[in-house]
Amino acid sequence: MENENEHQTTLVGITGESNDCLHILANLYYEPVDPESVLSVVVRLAHKPDVKGNVIYSTETWCTSMDQSPGGGLFVVSMEGELHVFRQGAWRLLNLDCPSGLNSVWVATDNEAFAVGLKGERARIVGETVELVRDAEGRRLNCVHGSGPRNVFAVGDGGLIFRFDGVVWEELPALTESNLLTVLCKSEKEVYVGGAGGVLLHWNGVRWNVIRIAGIAEITITSIAFYRDTLYAAVGRAGVYVLRENVLEPIKDEVLYRLRSIDDLLFGIGNRLVLQYDGESWWGGDLDL
Repeated sequence: MENENEHQTTLVGITGESNDCLHILANLYYEPVDPESVLSVVVRLAHKPDVKGNVIYSTETWCTSMDQSPGGGLFVVSMEGELHVFRQGAWRLLNLDCPSGLNSVWVATDNEAFAVGLKGERARIVGETVELVRDAEGRRLNCVHGSGPRNVFAVGDGGLIFRFDGVVWEELPALTESNLLTVLCKSEKEVYVGGAGGVLLHWNGVRWNVIRIAGIAEITITSIAFYRDTLYAAVGRAGVYVLRENVLEPIKDEVLYRLRSIDDLLFGIGNRLVLQYDGESWWGGDLDL
């Protein structure tokens, strides 16, 4: 990536086991953005008391999402429709036959993962076997998550929601026309979906409920995480919101797009910024790669 201007860094995913064993997925590029020149890297990071990181993997591909298996394996998907997997000390590449690109990956077990794509593809990966379901209408899916391999939700544009029960994908009735960007499954009876326009939906195993937003609702929910049994939502430039008494309220004024609970901390990333929250205070700063 040779250019007289300084390259830009966008952090797009964070996983880990503890404060001193984190992995971050980042895209490095020059402006104006040319997808063909994006370099994606996976960085192993210790975040406090000292911020120390080193690149453990790089690919000349635009990667979009990363998750980690219970045994520590890393799973990364890309706009080339590929799955990059790190297990037993080595990286392997698996083509999922989704040339339009993949938006999200969720890992159910050490040997089973799910990914969704820009044309509505839903891929189940068991070992190196891929079960791929295509959407006849090519409707974009943005996020996939589950509480187990027999309870997986995928959400997308125009209020699109699919559920996988271990055998088939079922399309659920649309509750909104808004684009849905994130889904979090705590259990079969507790699922949260968020998206554009401040949409936040809760599934209790029987029906969907709408959670309202305090103040101005014109926000976009890009990520949801549970920390100490409390729901937090990243809303980009509007910061972080917390769910109290069935109402989302602002708690942190910082640009964050992804949240994840790791060990006993809540982590958030946005642009170059990495923050951690211990229930009382936030700490962090920009990560220079």
